Amino acid sequence: MACFKSASKKYALFALISLFFLNQAFCYDLLSSSDTVRSSSVNAASSGDKKASVQALSAAAADLADPRLALSNDEYPVTAGDVYTLAFVASKTPVSYTLTIDPDYSVRVANLGIIKDCEGLTYRALKKQVVELVGKNFPLSAVQFVLTSPAVFMVSLTGDVDKSCEYKAWALSRLSSILKGHLLDCSSVRNVRVVSSSGKANVYDLFEAVRNGDFSNDPYLRPGDRIEVLHAKRQVTVQGEVERPGRYELLDGENLKALVEKYGDGLTPTADTSRISLFRTYKKENSGETEYIPAESIEKDLALENFDVINIRSYLEIKPGIFVTGAINLGTEGDTSLEGMSKLSVRFNDGMLYYDLVRQNLNLFSPLSDLENAYIIREVSDSGEEVRIPINLSKILFDSSFRSTEQVKNGDTLLIPFKQFFVTVSGAVPSPGRYPYIPDRDVNYYIGLAGGIDSYRNSFKKITVVGLDGKKLDANSPIVPECNIQVEENSVWYKWTRVSGGVTAILSAISTAISILAVTGVIGN
Repeated sequence: MACFKSASKKYALFALISLFFLNQAFCYDLLSSSDTVRSSSVNAASSGDKKASVQALSAAAADLADPRLALSNDEYPVTAGDVYTLAFVASKTPVSYTLTIDPDYSVRVANLGIIKDCEGLTYRALKKQVVELVGKNFPLSAVQFVLTSPAVFMVSLTGDVDKSCEYKAWALSRLSSILKGHLLDCSSVRNVRVVSSSGKANVYDLFEAVRNGDFSNDPYLRPGDRIEVLHAKRQVTVQGEVERPGRYELLDGENLKALVEKYGDGLTPTADTSRISLFRTYKKENSGETEYIPAESIEKDLALENFDVINIRSYLEIKPGIFVTGAINLGTEGDTSLEGMSKLSVRFNDGMLYYDLVRQNLNLFSPLSDLENAYIIREVSDSGEEVRIPINLSKILFDSSFRSTEQVKNGDTLLIPFKQFFVTVSGAVPSPGRYPYIPDRDVNYYIGLAGGIDSYRNSFKKITVVGLDGKKLDANSPIVPECNIQVEENSVWYKWTRVSGGVTAILSAISTAISILAVTGVIGN
């Protein structure tokens, strides 16, 4: 009896040690299987061998399926083509087998028996049957049963899609993953048919899966499935003040009430139901017209047609407003290239001050805006005359201690003048002086304003451009504001003529003095 107990303990210890090493081997095999597949694909692509290329395609298909994801999913369905690894201890000897699910969904478990009717089983359910079968023949055999290579199969996609084709899938591929990127504007997502290999057809509503999380409408695909995307019968658009604006495919019996409350997820707090517009496209005339419908049309569930567009406006759009015009920036942020007067409508709340309105619209102003000389044009309601009210926007924007009490009035026009810059032209030109700065003009433009280069006073057209900071600038680049264009007076003949008169006068005076001295006898005696 003691010998029997000692042998049992040794056997149990041996089984535990075998279990440990088998488990380590399976973990290594499971974690490295994906890397092995990818490596074989790369090697085949570089070798050019035809057989290797076929292996690479198989490896690429296997990359679609992740065995780790399958093992972590309780719903993973056993699929024809799945490859499993079975290992256990048989009479103190560790053994390992590769098991494949046959097309008829049966699997031979080593030489211990066959498990039939695996279709419909999950991985965990199949594992339980395998462990029980091995355990009956080899008790305490430390059974390991692992999915090492999930099956990859083909499904077909037809109907209103960009192109009919077959696509690779695996047991955890959902219907939406195949449709992604292949639907057209006219494709129906409410009526997608999936026909199984046995001919059984089911219809799925992907909108319910995406919006409400009903994943029964986004099923896992099975080998041989045929996906048929039908044509959408009625698509309508809701814009404006609903929580979820967009284009939706309505089911039979659904109209305006469902569009606003179910699909649009209800009205926003600022929705103005007194201004609901319906744009309807007519098939024959290939045109359409807009009509305004009353607020009660929602509760009455107004009937909608294909391509109808519902627009629900905001009452904020009818707030009072003013015009801001002049040197304002309507381009992208940081763009200061203002080439002319601009005009913009700005909405405001009743009782608002210009102090707040200007600060809220800081992005409208640019370095070319003359903020200190802005003014408000306001029409006096009694007389109909316009008055101009000066307002220093520079203080509002940059002086924290300044407070303006000027109130914004509906219909005001805030005019922002352009800040005037100049360019100085000096030297050898007929009309030196300061000239208005025009963006993107070169040195020849400003010299032309000054009458051109005086060739009598300037040789070789030598020109120097000096910036406001005193640094020399490139004369071939566009001129910047407040710079000085110096046309040098470097002609030798011109310089001589400027001093020659003085020299002649001095020589003439000397000659006259000598003559007088000679006549008077001062010189010569």
